[in-house]
Amino acid sequence: MTLMARPVVLVADDEPLIRMDAVDTIQAAGFAAYEASSAQEVMSMLDAHPEINILFSDIKMPGAGDASEIVDLVAQMWPKVEIILTSGLTKAEANVTTGSRFLAKPYTAKQLVAPIQSVTLVQE
Repeated sequence: MTLMARPVVLVADDEPLIRMDAVDTIQAAGFAAYEASSAQEVMSMLDAHPEINILFSDIKMPGAGDASEIVDLVAQMWPKVEIILTSGLTKAEANVTTGSRFLAKPYTAKQLVAPIQSVTLVQE
């Protein structure tokens, strides 16, 4: 039997106020959320919390070369985690990698929640 999983989001941003606001918005929409402030924290949180199924990450994170490195590592180690990237840059400037979605900053609460709601998560 296949069940629909509830989105559990890891919010990764090195700006504390942006990160806290995103976590509050996601939780207000009824989803669980964790937070990380660096690429190393992202990896630690994904290891410690296997229930995380969406990574919402700023493209420029301390401890990471660029978004493609984070995306590649997450795809290899946690292939079921959906990735939504964000940046103040345009999608083209940010060089967003395939296999991830993109949300431009600044974004509204509705714009943040929409891609999370649209991710189809399946538990086996």
